Amino acid sequence: MPELRPFNQSIPVAARHDATVYWIDNADDLATAVSILQSAELLALDTEFIRVGTFYPALALIQIHDGRHCFLIDPLSEVDLTPLRSIFLAKHCVKAMHAASEDIEIFHMVGLPTPLPLFDTQLAELFDPSEAQGAGLQALVSHHLNIEIDKGETRSDWLQRPLSDAQLNYAVADVIYLFALAAHRLKTMRSDAGARRRLELCFEEARLRYPEPDRKQGADFTAADFSDYYLNMRKAFALPPLGQRILQTLAAWREVEARERNIARKKICDDDLLMVMAKEQIHAPDGLHRVRRMGQKFTGLRRYGPTLVALTAQAMAAGPEEGFRLITPPLPKSFKSVVKRVKAHIAEVAERERIAPEVLAGRKQIEELVRWVNRSHVPAGVRAEESDAVALTTGWRGELLMPEIIEVSRLGNETDSTDSGFSE
Repeated sequence: MPELRPFNQSIPVAARHDATVYWIDNADDLATAVSILQSAELLALDTEFIRVGTFYPALALIQIHDGRHCFLIDPLSEVDLTPLRSIFLAKHCVKAMHAASEDIEIFHMVGLPTPLPLFDTQLAELFDPSEAQGAGLQALVSHHLNIEIDKGETRSDWLQRPLSDAQLNYAVADVIYLFALAAHRLKTMRSDAGARRRLELCFEEARLRYPEPDRKQGADFTAADFSDYYLNMRKAFALPPLGQRILQTLAAWREVEARERNIARKKICDDDLLMVMAKEQIHAPDGLHRVRRMGQKFTGLRRYGPTLVALTAQAMAAGPEEGFRLITPPLPKSFKSVVKRVKAHIAEVAERERIAPEVLAGRKQIEELVRWVNRSHVPAGVRAEESDAVALTTGWRGELLMPEIIEVSRLGNETDSTDSGFSE
């Protein structure tokens, strides 16, 4: 096993925790590291990356710690990361991460699978709530381990080589303290039957949150892959069907453009510009003068104006096809008391199960369930399909909430209300 790449100062945090640190930048060393990690029952995983103005994050470092060895894997060396798949998928080994979504996105981007079984220490705080002042790694380490850690290098340039002593210390400390935190939390959550049940739910929720992605990249995408992205622009619900059809075309085009050029969406065109094009139905070049006279600075108008005009004309010619899905508007105000009742029931179940209510059901999940249960009462054009209710009626949530959640979600006297307006 090679020594850590030389740098000016030692890594005091590694010395204090008896961890041996290795810098991995070639296939032979990575193979040796993987062979050492194969027997681990717990690993702490982390990444360092930069994402400034780009669509895709730039992976700069992968850190793995097994309690004794700390491996700093340099992806800029172009070492093939495929050997890591075996430890990412090893069923006997729990992989600990903190707020794992962006790290897992990066793993998927470089061809690695979701590490399973996954113990997300931020997610664990929802299944076994404590008195920690916040859910960040720094706050949790402070509360559970009584150790203060420095997060000062978070925004530094991780693509530079060599990394500074401060960066190396930070990278090592992150996984060493993450490992210690995960070991502590796992021990606590395995202490009795109730806690073990919550730990099982924590593992299951991590699996549900981070499924394997579509492996397409860059130029492999077409606009058809993003035909439903306009549905995320919830403020556009008031647009007529043709306006939403235009928005669908423009939003899908922007997704492809952002990926192909690796530029953040907002640097291609901001949402406001797409909304104006759809609302005003700007389908001829002279219509761009109207947009410019609005007095608002729209990102992308100068460069992409003609393209947006052509796409708008194309969408208008095609029109909304039969069964075109409209953006879901907010629930009518008459549903407000039903949503409040559902939230109260969820809070009651969460208290009984000793988990945080927000992990049991979020606002969007509640509203989708209420729409489906009361689908005969919602305004025309509102999506109310059984698939929307799945999140709260199946899986571990369904086990805790069904069948009572269905009855609690039904409209009662609220249907007598004459208020058909939409809530804010």
